[in-house]
Amino acid sequence: MPKAIQASTTSRRAMLAGLATLSMTGAVQATGRSDARLIGLCNEFMAIRHQLNRPFDLRPNEAGYEKAILGQDDLCEREGDILEEISELPSVTLAGLKAKAQVIQIYLPDHIADSEVETEQPEVQVVFSLLQDIATFATEAWA
Repeated sequence: MPKAIQASTTSRRAMLAGLATLSMTGAVQATGRSDARLIGLCNEFMAIRHQLNRPFDLRPNEAGYEKAILGQDDLCEREGDILEEISELPSVTLAGLKAKAQVIQIYLPDHIADSEVETEQPEVQVVFSLLQDIATFATEAWA
């Protein structure tokens, strides 16, 4: 199978799987399950990301520099642990789906850029578009 057709088929399969998940969301909510743990982890991830995105004003020779670097390292490690935990928890409510989509929207563009993948590629753009659709859908359905 040519590479372009294979990539296109893979993207379609991923999109259809996402749509199937969305159609099941209402049915899962009826079970009374909660996404409290997932949402808490997502909120913690966003708080850590906010801290990591703050300007770092210390210079290498200044007092407190090494301690600040160690603190940043600890935050990065915790962020990775949180992402791993989030990946293992399914979303069972619209709020959980929205929280997970928001984490991915925050994390994925930087990760893709760090991996030297072009974010303008259609295969990447469809993922971003799907994430936006999920976040919007969950927001509107939750309201």
